[in-house]
Amino acid sequence: MGETNNLREHIGYRKPYSEWIDWTYELPRGYRFPDFTKFLGDDHMSIVEHIGHFIIHCGEVSNHDFLKLMLFPYSLTGTAFEGYTRLLPNSIEERDRMEDSFNQQFYHCQLKVRLTFLAKIVQRAGETANQYVKRFKTARMRCNARIPEE
Repeated sequence: MGETNNLREHIGYRKPYSEWIDWTYELPRGYRFPDFTKFLGDDHMSIVEHIGHFIIHCGEVSNHDFLKLMLFPYSLTGTAFEGYTRLLPNSIEERDRMEDSFNQQFYHCQLKVRLTFLAKIVQRAGETANQYVKRFKTARMRCNARIPEE
């Protein structure tokens, strides 16, 4: 145990959730560790899309928030994993807080780009109004921002 604490101090990393979660919860016997889709943080996958993939990959524990909290870092790599390691120890007690934290880090730049793209969509020559609206709605479905239809 002493070596583990020295390693934590040397690396400067501690899990952002309380140790009681690890002590209290464990994966079901025979649970197959998922081959998670990795979220890089600077690729084209949105954090919303990643969380959707993550929950699906969790399988039988997808309804258990504490187990998902424990599994979440295994779905990260690159910039996203670095962001995870910078979270303060004991700063996250719920899966929703973890998702909110990652939304704050990775969502805003995607939102601006995607809204800019939507703003540039115009009706093409020869395109009917129905075709234009359908194309716009299809693009809007790929946008992370909630845009009212009114």
